[in-house]
Amino acid sequence: MTVFPFKEAFIPYSRQEIIELCLADGKIAIADQQEFREFCQILAAYYHFKLHSCLEDLKSNFVPFDPDLVKEQARGFPDRDLEIQKQEDNLIATFESILKQANYYPISKQEIAKAFRAISF
Repeated sequence: MTVFPFKEAFIPYSRQEIIELCLADGKIAIADQQEFREFCQILAAYYHFKLHSCLEDLKSNFVPFDPDLVKEQARGFPDRDLEIQKQEDNLIATFESILKQANYYPISKQEIAKAFRAISF
């Protein structure tokens, strides 16, 4: 089987359309359809909560790099340089994870240089 490493994982339907398509194929009994809808709602809430937690991690780890923050507010850690390095590493790891889940992939410096040399219309 051929594997395409950067093939997009785009789904051209909204969440609600997918639920309706699942119900329309007739494999879920009419008596179970409401339960299926409730399950989908719980699943959506789970991912919403999980991503909210990720957002809070990003915000927390961004504090020492926030140009709008008064620097006195960012102080208070005993080993400040070590703490800042840890926050930077966590910020980058979390951001990379989000980008990967959103189907973004890294572009090499050679690809970027090639794009700048190309003519666009």
